[in-house]
Amino acid sequence: MATSLESWDTMAQIQHTRRRAITAGAAILAALLVGVVLVVKLWPDSGSPSRGAAKGPDLTWETVATGTQLPVIRSAGPFVQNNGLASGFAHSELGAVMAAIHISDRAAGAHGPSVFEITIRNQVVGDDSGAMLTRAQAGYEQKREELGLPEGRPIPSNSGGNRLLAYKIERYGPDSAVVTLISGVGVDAQKFFAGTAEVRWINGDWRLVAPKQGAIENAFSELGSIPTGSVTFEGKR
Repeated sequence: MATSLESWDTMAQIQHTRRRAITAGAAILAALLVGVVLVVKLWPDSGSPSRGAAKGPDLTWETVATGTQLPVIRSAGPFVQNNGLASGFAHSELGAVMAAIHISDRAAGAHGPSVFEITIRNQVVGDDSGAMLTRAQAGYEQKREELGLPEGRPIPSNSGGNRLLAYKIERYGPDSAVVTLISGVGVDAQKFFAGTAEVRWINGDWRLVAPKQGAIENAFSELGSIPTGSVTFEGKR
């Protein structure tokens, strides 16, 4: 059956909308999937794989140089924060989650070269770590020039209504773990975006495994709902 120009236009609009949604979701994850200013508590449901997850005074949110807020858990880390860098994570499921969050955020490029270059060189491993550094450098310079910012200045977050909603530990062992971080767009999220990160325990701390080709979008997918067994960040804006 022939396709009319009108139907082509309609399909093009649908594809464009989908690409924008995916790009927005990837941006959340690239900036750590955490572009939120929330008053939240972390609670584990009965099916959660994260036994003994932190809640109450054990969990705080700290604003980083880009303006986003990242969770800090007293019992899980990061235990060391200095000059924008974060390291020192508990050798536990929750420590692996915090490492995935904090290392991913600082490796994405928005913090500026004084942070992402050191983070990638010291806390990212795998065959594609070099490609990740190259991508971070190019992405940072492009955005910095677009915004007219001085060299080295962090890129401000522009996350809109995007927020980190949950995480799920896909696999955990003493030497490696795989964590999925789940974000939603809008007040009443109808779509969910997930980024999967692998971390490895090396020389007394967790290290992030660089995604394929060093590109965060290669670890990114769209979901219809929050997966069963996830630990949810619950709260209000």
